[in-house]
Amino acid sequence: MSTDWRSKASRNAAFHRLAHVIGHLLVDNVEAFRDLDAHAALKQVQLESGICCEMVEMDASPVIAALLDAAEAVLGAGARKVLVGVLPEIRTIPVKVAQSLAFDSMEEEEFATFFRGITAWIGDHYAHVMLDDVRADYWRMVNARQQGSAA
Repeated sequence: MSTDWRSKASRNAAFHRLAHVIGHLLVDNVEAFRDLDAHAALKQVQLESGICCEMVEMDASPVIAALLDAAEAVLGAGARKVLVGVLPEIRTIPVKVAQSLAFDSMEEEEFATFFRGITAWIGDHYAHVMLDDVRADYWRMVNARQQGSAA
């Protein structure tokens, strides 16, 4: 992928800002996001929804070591010995990784797919907890963007 400034300019900055406005709306109005910043809220929704994410295999050994240490600390050496017999067979674990939203990492069409996907997810999973006026603002923003991209 080119790092030429012209490839970065192909993304619509206003569209990117709108996504972050929606992130702020989540942080300000949905309990599950209150301790996050707008970008982290978007990334959480991205991971929850699986939109623009990929599964990668991660080395399981650090996770296994931490689990064995925790089992021993809480349950004793016997628990560690029992788990050692089972857990070393696990070599990798699948981990969902969210694609970067950065201008140089995601083309406009991919960002549009991301936006449609997360806004549908928010609509299905979080809009019901928003106050009526906030929910109305949310759908106005989403629908205005969709009409703008169709034009």
